[in-house]
Amino acid sequence: MTAADLGAGHRLLAQILTMVNVCLSIFRRNAAIIGSISSATDERSSPLKKSAKASLYAICILFLMAGLTHCSENLPTTNAVQAIDLTALDKIITDNSFRGLVVAMASWCPPCREELPILAKLYDKYQEKGVQIIAISLDTEGPQAVQPLINRSEVRFPVYWVGTQAVQHFKIVGIPMTMVYREGKLVEKLPGSHSKRVIEAKIKSLVAAKN
Repeated sequence: MTAADLGAGHRLLAQILTMVNVCLSIFRRNAAIIGSISSATDERSSPLKKSAKASLYAICILFLMAGLTHCSENLPTTNAVQAIDLTALDKIITDNSFRGLVVAMASWCPPCREELPILAKLYDKYQEKGVQIIAISLDTEGPQAVQPLINRSEVRFPVYWVGTQAVQHFKIVGIPMTMVYREGKLVEKLPGSHSKRVIEAKIKSLVAAKN
């Protein structure tokens, strides 16, 4: 067993313990609420109380199972997330040869996780036509926070970790946020998640502008 395997095991154990503690906290809080409600009513509330407890147990179990499935994945890294400072990032995307999308995202953002596979497929389809895609991670825990998501989505375009400092720098009002660049100049911002049709239309406009 390598040091990397041990490190991954420790991270997995920490994530499991965190999820267990969250489940216990949720259960204790809601159990107290259920108890206070039932004590204020007669015995006829007993079936309702039992049903509420059963539902609570089920929610915690499902939450734990989903979390275990998510954090137990140990896919190989073929596209490592790189840490970058804003000066270096600006140099890349403001170069007059840069034409494409810069997408601000985070691993904890459900819409970001849904949109990432769409971006990955569009990149594979249009990269030969000169359109670039770059993702920037706003996660606070460093590049390793978003790496599992990049691995699962089979992302081949560059992904950089910049942290929360990017929020003010790019005036991000919500994530995901797609910024459209043409010849190194920002021409449009699209806050929120978008369908494949919308994103592909933006990419096609960049291809048409070159032609």
